[in-house]
Amino acid sequence: MHQDVYNKSFWLDLEPIADSKANRILPWVGVGISYNFTQHFSSSLEVIHLQGISPIGNIEMIGLGISYAF
Repeated sequence: MHQDVYNKSFWLDLEPIADSKANRILPWVGVGISYNFTQHFSSSLEVIHLQGISPIGNIEMIGLGISYAF
């Protein structure tokens, strides 16, 4: 995981400057389910949690997918 935190002054029209940067290897845990409606059409649902370590916080993601195979 790589994170840049920016502090921008909007009234000076300056480019944002990275106040802090962090690089960490973080554990990634997830569960998912997939269902085939037909031979060609399926959908999936997944939930992923990325355990943060200071200064990077926790991240939760939910994914919904629809697939069609030719």
